[in-house]
Amino acid sequence: MAVPAAANGEDDLAVLKKRTDAEMVALAWRTNTTSTIMVPGILATILLVLHGRVPHTDLWIWAGVMTAILIVRFTLLYRWKFHRPGLDQYVRWRWIYFFAMLVSMATYGSLAPLFLARLDPAGQAFVICLIVGLIGAAVSQLAMSKLAVFVIHSVTMVEMIGTCLWIGGEVMLGFFALGAAYWVYLIKVSLEHHKTQKEAVWLRFERAALADNLRIARDAAELANEAKSTFLANVSHELRTPLNAILGFSEMIKLGILGHEPAVRQTQYAGFIHDSGRHLLDLINDLLDLSKAEAGRLTLHEEEVDLGAVVEDCIRLLSPAADQAGVTIAARHDDFEGATLRADDRKLRQILLNLLSNAMKFTPQGGRVTLAADNAPDGGLTLSVVDTGAGMTADELEQAMLPFVQVGDAHNRQVPGTGLGLPLTKQLVELHGGRLEMDSAPGRGTTATVHVPKERVASGVGPARTNAADARRGASVRA
Repeated sequence: MAVPAAANGEDDLAVLKKRTDAEMVALAWRTNTTSTIMVPGILATILLVLHGRVPHTDLWIWAGVMTAILIVRFTLLYRWKFHRPGLDQYVRWRWIYFFAMLVSMATYGSLAPLFLARLDPAGQAFVICLIVGLIGAAVSQLAMSKLAVFVIHSVTMVEMIGTCLWIGGEVMLGFFALGAAYWVYLIKVSLEHHKTQKEAVWLRFERAALADNLRIARDAAELANEAKSTFLANVSHELRTPLNAILGFSEMIKLGILGHEPAVRQTQYAGFIHDSGRHLLDLINDLLDLSKAEAGRLTLHEEEVDLGAVVEDCIRLLSPAADQAGVTIAARHDDFEGATLRADDRKLRQILLNLLSNAMKFTPQGGRVTLAADNAPDGGLTLSVVDTGAGMTADELEQAMLPFVQVGDAHNRQVPGTGLGLPLTKQLVELHGGRLEMDSAPGRGTTATVHVPKERVASGVGPARTNAADARRGASVRA
């Protein structure tokens, strides 16, 4: 039974207990390997000593039974070694081991009721010493569970001391008294051995889990530190650009450098300053919203929201930028007709604007971004933003969902941004009880799907016609 050192650094008490119990079973089987190999020698010694002292037929029948048990034990050990069971099968193999040991030790113990009364004193001493020695040697093999300790020791000892009591006589009664005391002592020692071995295994796994958790925490800290450093490098560029524009154009107005048409230039420069200030405000708002969401302080102002009106507003706001970039941004308005959600209107708009603007940034000139909706099978609603951009690999998609991380670095990325859009959108969707899924591959674009739970759907959308293929070629209205 292969037991890993740690399970992704996320061990809890239940997982540790299961793995500890599994390792106890594995230790029992490993210990049993040596004892099983020694059985043929023990069996030969018993036959040699008892030959001529007891009836041949009875002795050979007992030896045949013991040989059959030995074959079964070797078969089980073979299966254990070469067809190692998984962690979830350890309970089954614990019971297999329990019954195999019970039958084997009970057969050894049967030497007493079968032959003890027929033997001479030397033979009796041999049988009693043999049984006592085998029981003592089995202490480590039975440490896997308290049940094995109590049952198997008790069955074997009862066979021996019961026979001594039945035979009677001073010597046998002495063996009975010593055997009973040894039985109690053996149970106590075996339980202590079980406890010590289990604690040792538990501590080993606990240390391994702790080491893995520390390693994961270290890697996460290094990744977070690297992400923050990358973010600072990126955001410094994003902040400097509008700030430089604000300072430059305001300085030109201040110094009166307005050219031949000062009134027209002043209005134009004021527009540049306003746009740059709006860009700065958007950056700061994204930072504040993300920090609030991560701190659990972002709240919803719920109301009945007309999804069609929200979609129209988002398309209208992004149309100038889409036209400038040469990208078609469209929505299948029939999908949204009559749809009403219980949501935060501003945050719902922010979700759609973030997804649409992000898709526009990564869609080349002549490409298309399409917004569609559909009723989900569970009674909820799905909103899909499909683009015809270059797409991303699985690793790039995973990075894009991390805060402060952008696909590419500050020197080679082709689109501006701080890396906050998708992580913030994910937080806002989850704040509504939904989930955000991203599907992308190089050369086939990206699909962002927002799953809205049924509790927030006041009324569903129009006829269901959405899938990724339909979204690209379905009826759409150019914004």
